[in-house]
Amino acid sequence: MTDVEDSSIASAQVLIKCHLCPNKVELFCTSCDINLCATCVGKHMLDVQLLKHDVIKYSLKFATFPMPFCQTHVEQKCDFHCQECDVSVCSKCISTKTHSQHKITDITKIFRIKEDIISNELFILEEQIIPECDRIISQIKRDILDLPKINKNLKSEISEQGQELHRALDKVINKRLVEIDENEKNDMSKLNNILSDFQDHLDAVYKAMKNNKELLCSRQGDVLNYKANVDKFMKLPSLPAVTSATFNRVNITEHNINSIVGQIILPSILYIEKFAFVSKLKEEPFVLHSYTKELLDMPVITAHVNTEYSQPFRISCLGNDQAWISGSSNVITRLDSKGSTLDNVKTKSGGFPRGLAVSNEGDLLYTDFYGKSINLVKNGREEILFNVEWNPSGICCSASGDILVALSNISAERKKFQVVRFSNGSLKPVIESVENQTLFKQEGVFACLHVAENKNGDICIVDWNAWSVLIFSKEGKLKSKYSGKAISHSQKKFEPRYATIDSQGHILVPDYHNNCIHILDMNGKFISALENCDLNNPNGISIDNKDRLWVLEEKGKLKIIEYMKDIC
Repeated sequence: MTDVEDSSIASAQVLIKCHLCPNKVELFCTSCDINLCATCVGKHMLDVQLLKHDVIKYSLKFATFPMPFCQTHVEQKCDFHCQECDVSVCSKCISTKTHSQHKITDITKIFRIKEDIISNELFILEEQIIPECDRIISQIKRDILDLPKINKNLKSEISEQGQELHRALDKVINKRLVEIDENEKNDMSKLNNILSDFQDHLDAVYKAMKNNKELLCSRQGDVLNYKANVDKFMKLPSLPAVTSATFNRVNITEHNINSIVGQIILPSILYIEKFAFVSKLKEEPFVLHSYTKELLDMPVITAHVNTEYSQPFRISCLGNDQAWISGSSNVITRLDSKGSTLDNVKTKSGGFPRGLAVSNEGDLLYTDFYGKSINLVKNGREEILFNVEWNPSGICCSASGDILVALSNISAERKKFQVVRFSNGSLKPVIESVENQTLFKQEGVFACLHVAENKNGDICIVDWNAWSVLIFSKEGKLKSKYSGKAISHSQKKFEPRYATIDSQGHILVPDYHNNCIHILDMNGKFISALENCDLNNPNGISIDNKDRLWVLEEKGKLKIIEYMKDIC
């Protein structure tokens, strides 16, 4: 324990009082989990409820943990843990028949493992489940506030539709009435003309009849000159048929009205029981068993697969037994651990992808470097998920469903780089070079960054130009930089290509020239290296849900490696 820690504990002792009196705390009973002063410790030790109290200095409370007493040998402390029985045991228990053939582990190791499990669950609760629940609750509250407004607008829209229909209906009715008036006027004109013609004809008939009567009464010679005119009067004026207009009524029904007014599509509340981020968490091994594994002394190659690629570069595992791989062509292939091809996808632009990832829903994502787009392949259909202004390379999906993309501006005089986060339909810069600080090397052949997100939210980036691995906090602050470590069998320059994260938070980085895999902790500190796997220029790398390592080699080979084991 450092002097700083001792001083901090000493300061804390002044503030913390004894459990039994107001005096300053000096001791700590691990059996009862209480603080004691020197005066009260004797009285406390006489407590007959416990056969033995384990009392230590208060300062040691923060340097160790209270080892439990053995349930079988009550005077003994438990230094070990039986993994078969999942109980703490003492040295005497190990020699008994009960535990003689069982796997025994040092109890301090189990204690640290459990601490890590608790810390991991705490991270999931604080960083993933609580924010997601808060987001959902906020959305529901917004929906509750918005619903009356939406329905008010809906009713206003329907009322406006009704008013429009009334105006249209009045217009049509008025037009019909005007048509009747105009038709009546035309018919009246025709009838009056016909009436006038017949009236004139009848007047002519009366006049002729009067003349004939006068001739008969005069009995003069004019009778001899009379010519018959009756034929002329028998030709009556034309009489067209004039009929009044009729109205063809339409049967008005509720269905007819609904078809004119429009339908209301009533919403239904859909109860979603499976959230994407929860399903993803359940699939991840680290959720419940993240710190129950340790590195094998000797890794085991479980599969050798010949791919169809002469130079495969990128790989992203899908579930337990499948992966998407790509090379320098426009074809992305999904295969299983036996090497069987399950699916082929051709990129939309015809170029080869610079980054591959699998979404939390199991869909393929890839970056189109020159097309400046991130594309989604879902159920065999390909679409552009979003476009970016710079050239995208590395891509990964976070446990929360966000998408991280590394971008480079190759059109600039000096290359510029940044990492953006795509969340809820919007892009937000996470990491970018700031003034007077160069985070990424700007000169070089490659303009690519490979990106991966760790379980604690840190962002791991492989800078191809600088041949280094950089660790950033989730806020985008640089935490550490790893530039390689001499491997036992070779002194060649460290040349990382990609990186992947396992359930323990280890960062695994393939070393192209040294034919091995560097294993770093969350902070980017070297832990170990996988050197005995007969690797030949490892390129793409990915972890499946069983924590097996899938490694692509330059000559088209794929190796699947088991490098961890369960320890409890």
